[in-house]
Formats: sequence, structure tokens, C-alpha cells
Amino acid sequence: PLFEQAAAIDRRAATPAADGAAYRVGLARCLMDLDRPSEAVPVLEELNTLITHPYASYLLGQAYRRSGRAEDAVRLRAATAGSPPSYPDPWQDAISAAKRGLDGRMEHIASLLESGQSRKAQLAITAALKRWPQDVNLLTRLSEWHRMQGNTKAWVRTLVQASRIDPDHAQTHHNLSIALQQAGDLQESLNQAHLAVQDKPDFSAAWLQIGRLRFVIAGLDKSNAENPKALQATLEPFDQAFALGVEASREHLLYGHLLFRAGRLTDAQRVLEQLILRADADPRAWAVLSEVLSAQNLHRDALSTAIDGLNLFPGQSDLTRIAERYRRAMSGSDGSDGS
Repeated sequence: PLFEQAAAIDRRAATPAADGAAYRVGLARCLMDLDRPSEAVPVLEELNTLITHPYASYLLGQAYRRSGRAEDAVRLRAATAGSPPSYPDPWQDAISAAKRGLDGRMEHIASLLESGQSRKAQLAITAALKRWPQDVNLLTRLSEWHRMQGNTKAWVRTLVQASRIDPDHAQTHHNLSIALQQAGDLQESLNQAHLAVQDKPDFSAAWLQIGRLRFVIAGLDKSNAENPKALQATLEPFDQAFALGVEASREHLLYGHLLFRAGRLTDAQRVLEQLILRADADPRAWAVLSEVLSAQNLHRDALSTAIDGLNLFPGQSDLTRIAERYRRAMSGSDGSDGS
């Protein structure tokens, strides 16, 4: 009888839930225990599309951090408030107060960095690297510590070391690109950004980095003189990034402005009209949209857009200047502007 009961229990346990949640949690945690967090990420991303649970979000956040994707982890935490389970969970041993294993060390270090405990974070990173000297994610944490200390040379040096250990780690190349840009080496920064998208073609942030660097290298940030070839070369990676999906409103503003400068007025209008619906939209979005509408001879709409912006941001200089210019233009017309 005991054997039959055990067999029945085993059969029930072997039947996965309809949403496959238990299977995905177990697989992801095993991958993380094997120090393969980048493979756990897609498993947990799929899990989070199937269920809504703080623990699922928490695990995905841990996988992001272990994979060197700190920004994704912070964004996820802000959106979901994912947290460890309140019940006893054997999977939590590695990230519990005991801080056993690499997984626990990484969580402990991330917590210290986020809370501003710089000295403790340095000591924890140094101790962990003695045990796991070739771990790319630990080196990424060390690079973050150097960045927070304002030590750009050490920031770059540590990421170079990480990239040599794992030359195909897209996030490391992206992080190194940002560090090199800060150090003033724009061409090598661009090279590293290209390596990032070579390793991960759907890496939207790296495509944006390529676009921003081309924008600066071509001098488009300092001159209003149009350079069609430079604008086209700058817009190509921006187009790629936005096709994949971009969240930051500041990037939408830059994209809309570049589309305007390149004469892609319909695209610019679409991007900017979507941008001004966002709660965190920059006042300049209304200003650039007004210019886009004016370039299409939609002067009434251009003036209305500038006034709408001023209603939200009274006294904003760009909007005030544009509104006054359009008022003067409209007062000298008969009102038939084709809009």
C-alpha cells in the first residue's frame, strides 16, 4: 500500500501545471545555481508573461542582475515590486541571510551597492572574486563600484578584463562602450557597441548607443548644418532600436528631432505625437512637433501645439518663441493655411 501511495503521488507530481510555472521556476533556479543566469532570463521572461506573481518577478530580477543587466533589474523592480516569498523556500538558501554561494554573494553585493554601502560592497566583491576570479558578473559589479567612485580608468579596465574572459557577452560590450564614451574614446566605444549588437542583434539599448555615438562623432550635436549622409548613418541604428522597442522618453525626443532634421516629417510627427502623451515628456517635444507641423504647412496645428505646450509649461522659452512667431505669421495671413 505504501508503494502504491508513493507511486500515485509521483504521478501527480510529474504532471506539470497548465501554465508550466513550477517547471519554469525549477529550470531557471537550476540554471542560476549552475552559474548560467543568462540562460535563465528567457525562461523567467516567459514565466512572467504566463503568471503575475511577486516571486516570479523577483526571480527574473535576480537573473537580470546575475547577467549584468542591472538597469533591467531596477526597471522591473520599480514596475512589479517583486519580492522573495514570505514562506520557507529551499530555493532561497543561496540568497538568504546566510549568503551562501555565488548567487547569494551577487544579491548581497547588489544590495550593498544600491544602499550606498560602498566600503562593504568593495570588501564583498573582493572576497567573492578570490573564490570566483573569472566570473564576468562579479567583474561587472566591480566595474559598477569603480564607476560609483568616479574612477573611470578602473571602470574601463575591469570591463576590458570581463570582455576578454567572455568575448561574446553582449551586455559587457555595451557596458564597456558606455565606460569608454565617458573616458572620451568615442571610436572604441562605437566598436564595442557594434560588438554588442553582433552578439545580440535584438539588443535595443546597444543600437541606441551606436546611434548616439554616431550623432556625437559626426558633430550633429554641435551644429545645425545638415549633413545628409551623417544623418542617415545616425538614424539607421535609431530605426533599428525603435523597431525593437525603446522606453526612455528622452530617446524618443532625440529620435523625433533627428527625423525632423532628416526631412522624414511624417515619421517625426508620429513619434512626437506619441511622446507628448507621456507624463514625463520634455517640453521641447511640443516645440519640435510645432516645427514639424510648420514644415508641412500645417500652421494652425503648429500654433495650437505650441500653445498646448505653454499651457503645460508656462514661460518655457522655446515654446514662447515659437508661439510668438506663429502668432505673427498668422496675423499677417488670411487664415487659409491648408491645415
